[in-house]
Amino acid sequence: PRMLDSHCQAAGLLDATELAPYPHTAHVRIEGEQPLFVGIACDADTLHALACAFLKIEPQRCNDALALDGLGEIASVLVGYLERNVLPDEGDYRAFPADTTTTATQLLADPGRSLAVLMNSQLGPFVLLVGN
Repeated sequence: PRMLDSHCQAAGLLDATELAPYPHTAHVRIEGEQPLFVGIACDADTLHALACAFLKIEPQRCNDALALDGLGEIASVLVGYLERNVLPDEGDYRAFPADTTTTATQLLADPGRSLAVLMNSQLGPFVLLVGN
C-alpha cells in the first residue's frame, strides 16, 4: 500500500478455512444504509512489518500491543479512503473505532456476505477482509 511505501498485489480469494495462518486481525465497521466492514488479517511477522512501516519506527521499538494497534490504524485509514473515494457522497456513514478482538474467521462467518483477498506485499502476506 502507498501509505506504507510498499507495493502489494492480489494473490487470490480465501475461504474461512484458510485463515488460520493469519491470526492477527483488525477491522473497522461502517454503519449506514449498507453497513460494511473492512479489515486486515496477517501473521506475526507481517503484523510487525506493517506496523513499523506505518508508524515509521524501528522493529525493536514495536512490541505486540503497539503492532496490533498499528494494524487497527491501518484499517481505519483504509476506511477513510473508502469513505472519500468509493461510498456515495449523499450517504450517511459512521465508522467505528478499529476492533482487534474479532478473528478473521468470525468476520467471514457468512461467506455470501464477505470476501477475503490474499495480498502479497514486500512487507509480507496479508488478507484484506471486506463484508457486511
